[in-house]
Amino acid sequence: MDRLLTYPSIVLGLAFIYLYVRKCYKDEKKFHLPDMINIFLLGSGVFGGMILVVSSLVDSLRQYISDMNLYIAISGITVFAVSIQGLFHHGLIKSPYNESDDEDSSKEFVSEAITS
Repeated sequence: MDRLLTYPSIVLGLAFIYLYVRKCYKDEKKFHLPDMINIFLLGSGVFGGMILVVSSLVDSLRQYISDMNLYIAISGITVFAVSIQGLFHHGLIKSPYNESDDEDSSKEFVSEAITS
C-alpha cells in the first residue's frame, strides 16, 4: 500500500506545488511555505480519494482499503460535513451566518480562478 499511495501522492503534490509557484510568479505574489505544505498534502488527499472511489468499483483494489483507515475516516468526516452543510442550505437547520455573503465570496473566488 505504501508504494501504491506514496509515489503518486508525491508526484501529484509536486505538480500542485509547481502550479502554485507558477501562479504566484504570474500574479507577482509571494508564495508562503504553509500554503505549499498544504497544497502538497492535498495531492495525497486527491489520490487517496481516487483510490477509495475506484476500489469500490474494482475488486482487486479492495485488499488495499484496510491500510487506508485515515482516508476512510477523513471521507466519513467529509460526508458528515457536506450533509450538515446541505441541511443548512435547505433551511432544515438554521444557519448562524448570512448565506448571501458566503455565496458572494464564492462567486468572487470562482471568477478569480477562471480569469487566472
